[in-house]
Amino acid sequence: MNLPMNLLSWGIISLFGLLTWLLLGTKKVCITPTCLMLLTSAVLFTLPALWSPHDALPIALPRLIGIWGGVFVYLTLLQLPIREKETVTLFYLLAAAAVIECALSLAGFYCPQYLPFPLDSLAEKYAGYAPGIFQQLNVTASFLVTGLAALLYLLTDIRRSLYHPRAERVRFMMICVAIMMLTATLVLFHSRIGWIGGIMAMGCASILFAQARFRHRTTRWRRALIVLLPVLGGLLGTQILHQSVVASLLHEGSNQQRWLTLEYTLRMIRVHPWQGWGLGMFESAFQHFMSALPGDNPSREMMQHPHNETLFIWAEGGIVALAGGLCLLAGWVVLCRRRKNLWQWAALLTTLPILLHTQVEFPLYYSVAHFFAVLLLMAASEGNAPVVTLRPLLFRLPLVAVALYGIMLSSQLFYASIMLGNFETARLADPHQITRLHVPWLMQMRYQRDISLLQLANFNGSADVSELKKYAQSNAQWITLHMEEDAYNDQINILYFLKRRAEADKLKSEAHQLMPWDDRFNP
Repeated sequence: MNLPMNLLSWGIISLFGLLTWLLLGTKKVCITPTCLMLLTSAVLFTLPALWSPHDALPIALPRLIGIWGGVFVYLTLLQLPIREKETVTLFYLLAAAAVIECALSLAGFYCPQYLPFPLDSLAEKYAGYAPGIFQQLNVTASFLVTGLAALLYLLTDIRRSLYHPRAERVRFMMICVAIMMLTATLVLFHSRIGWIGGIMAMGCASILFAQARFRHRTTRWRRALIVLLPVLGGLLGTQILHQSVVASLLHEGSNQQRWLTLEYTLRMIRVHPWQGWGLGMFESAFQHFMSALPGDNPSREMMQHPHNETLFIWAEGGIVALAGGLCLLAGWVVLCRRRKNLWQWAALLTTLPILLHTQVEFPLYYSVAHFFAVLLLMAASEGNAPVVTLRPLLFRLPLVAVALYGIMLSSQLFYASIMLGNFETARLADPHQITRLHVPWLMQMRYQRDISLLQLANFNGSADVSELKKYAQSNAQWITLHMEEDAYNDQINILYFLKRRAEADKLKSEAHQLMPWDDRFNP
């Protein structure tokens, strides 16, 4: 929700859905077992909202809307025939997108001044840690691995060769160079999930083309290149990095915090296994759970997510949300068990790097591109699925209305996100412009937070204590759900300024228990 590119992507996806349902005509509406599983999971993910704390629901709301948007996208994709030719085109597009993202990432490392705004300022501010449009190393890495997997299948299948020998040599060399460039960049990222995903992509492609059914679609030389080219790219990356592979992938502090978070998330689940802690409550519940432990809080980092999607949905939504996650898994397994041709298998296996990433981080919350890629690849792998056909009158008009609303909502959110982003980075000539901004319901939490920050700015400019009190009141509510060090520090300093020393001391003690790594809260 904070990245305008995601909102723009949803607008384009909604436009695609609108055109599809308008042009569907009198055709039957097709629904597959996997689509029904996705629908069931969306219902199960939403049900815990009935018993979750009302104040925390706005945090979970974008995620729930995204899940239902995914059901809409998948149902729409099922109405379009995705044959082998279309799947191959999809793989070329994924590969091209990954190569472009790789080039942007490398530019961020070595020549950020040539990047467009805001990528240039981000690359300079977070040198080596804000690559490409995704602005996060591991999210970029899993996207590059998805493109790498697409390139491996395009390289290995000899039936994808071009008719003219010279054109085929050019295509072959471009794919080889792209594979080496992607793997070298993954080494530069120090991304363990990128490496694991790359090894998985190589293994899946090797196993698939080793099958007797598909062995005639390749040669021994091309099967050897599945492993040889990524290894050469990795060696090139280590030469550029001037560091061993093992050293580049060791993150001792990160390892300790990850294992700590997983352990205590499981303990939280044992406390409320059936009902969960509430949608949108993980950040607050986890930090308070850690601060209530006997002795000192062992956590040394703010955790908004346990870095495991399965534990996250179980901790927040309880057994009902976990059942939704199992429905998603069942939908993927249904696709896996169905007989498919080579490119349907390739499409399904190419989802694995991103799906694997969800078990160590939360890429689908950062990037609509990742989410849409997974849905596209799953739809392309449906194969000879048993289909339930329904009359279009039951679906067409409601889904056209949903698509139209999606376009309108995405446009409003995109504009609001640009304006609020400019305010938050002090690029608005008149900060009070945001008070005249129409912000849709889905972004109201962020908007109300910015309004309160404007009140703080007003106090700093006019010394009007009433503005400071307004900010303190809204900030007190904010820090009940958002464990932000700066917000706590602001509140403590304001309480001291207002001569409410007892409240300030109590809050400072609480902040020290919640965030022991921040020296500002030391007794």
